[in-house]
Amino acid sequence: MIAQRSRAVFAASLVLLVTAHAWGQTPAPAPPPAREGKAEFALVTTSGNASAQTIGTSGEITLRPPSWVILGKVGFVRQEAEGVVSAKSLASLERLSRVLSTRLQAFGQHAYLRDLFAGVESRNSIEGGISYLLVQAGAHTLFADGGLGYLNEDRTIGSGLSNPIASAGTRYKFKLSETSDLTDDLATSFDLAEDGTWRLNHLIALTARIASAFSLKVSNQLRFVDEPVPGFERTDTITSAALVVGF
Repeated sequence: MIAQRSRAVFAASLVLLVTAHAWGQTPAPAPPPAREGKAEFALVTTSGNASAQTIGTSGEITLRPPSWVILGKVGFVRQEAEGVVSAKSLASLERLSRVLSTRLQAFGQHAYLRDLFAGVESRNSIEGGISYLLVQAGAHTLFADGGLGYLNEDRTIGSGLSNPIASAGTRYKFKLSETSDLTDDLATSFDLAEDGTWRLNHLIALTARIASAFSLKVSNQLRFVDEPVPGFERTDTITSAALVVGF
């Protein structure tokens, strides 16, 4: 079911891209700003017959000095019901890219995840690879990434993992209008050990600007691991509606 969902979303994106390409290329868009960032915050609380609270917050910043792109991301989610914490995770990504041409970039990155409710004490991965701009047609932009690296994971149960990995993914953006866009980021990694596993992280989001610096964002994130920590599920999902502040 997970694989079918991801294939369906990716296939729909490709259909849109092929259609846009058939209509013809449009003039190249203006270059992105030298610096941009955003902060997100979501809060859901209930009281009375049921008491629960969910907090989600994240931040992202991108710097573009000449011939480079520097990206930093961090996200935190916490859920509490009837005074008991039922979910809590922290994830971050730091990425440095060297612009080699208008379409090609070489990158190095570090990703971190701590999610005790999925049995992950800490997961660190370091990768290097290339990113290629496959399509830039009208409102559609599609990048493909591929790389090699190393993963170390400490687990709350059983022995940890320490393996070389290969990664692949896509980053798609559909600019619906001057004030709204749809993004679809798909990342996979494969352990290169003999008994290795594979992971998938899929994030789809719709963002609409409501004021000069404020936007509303609705997103759904799916995390899947083929061989989870014993006693834990293979799939985690996070669905949220957040207020976004751009800077």
